[in-house]
Amino acid sequence: MTSVTVNGRLVVTFNEVGLAAAVAGLGPVSMTVGAARKEISEGLLVRVLADCDMGEVELHAVFPARKAAKPSKAIRISRARVPRGTGL
Repeated sequence: MTSVTVNGRLVVTFNEVGLAAAVAGLGPVSMTVGAARKEISEGLLVRVLADCDMGEVELHAVFPARKAAKPSKAIRISRARVPRGTGL
């Protein structure tokens, strides 16, 4: 098992910001492969610790009551889950 301690200078709460920071060369970022697929395929980023299992992430979403939402905007999500082993 490999253990890595990172003392980050930048803490972000949005994937897009972390992704932009990594592309700009500010350091590594932890996110799903899907979130960085374009940048990886274009060679802007490379996967490190690809065999690292980040575990499962519990996800909660809050949606307006059905009668408050427009039918054209209704979204049905049966189950959302980050697959195991997709850590970057």
